[in-house]
Amino acid sequence: MSPGSQPGEKNTCTAAVITRPWATWIARAAVSARHHQAAAQAVCGDVLGSALAVPDALQELTSHSLLTADEGGESTPPGGEGGDAPRSRMLETVREFAESRLAETERAALRRRHAAYYLAWAEAAEPRLHGPEQPAWLNRLEGEHDNLRAALGWGVEQPEQDETGLRLAGAVF
Repeated sequence: MSPGSQPGEKNTCTAAVITRPWATWIARAAVSARHHQAAAQAVCGDVLGSALAVPDALQELTSHSLLTADEGGESTPPGGEGGDAPRSRMLETVREFAESRLAETERAALRRRHAAYYLAWAEAAEPRLHGPEQPAWLNRLEGEHDNLRAALGWGVEQPEQDETGLRLAGAVF
């Protein structure tokens, strides 16, 4: 029983919650502290097997206090379809722990997928940054700042990915 809990009360962060495939999904999701469903699907959806599993995973992890709803953190997925999508945020301590559990090769593959997703997002946003949609898209860019910065950082760190970094920078900066 955790400190402050009552007998029979559910402990939300138990080993039973963090079992495979959940532990793998949490570790993969740790590549990004904040994400919307489309980003989660693109980066780590294959762990659970189907596109339908991602919403369930986000809901399950939120119910166990491993993710929280990101208030005011809505973002439009690449292509702009579907309007604004609610975002989730992984608690920083959970994210750091989970990311430390990733093997270096898996971390690199996930960061590559994360960068590819946000490159597509930035390139879809670029034409909307001028004209009547500009204020809304500047707000979306602000909401995705951490993800765009992480993707750009990865592109800069990886010499073989310099094109990704340059294209991302050109699209949003």
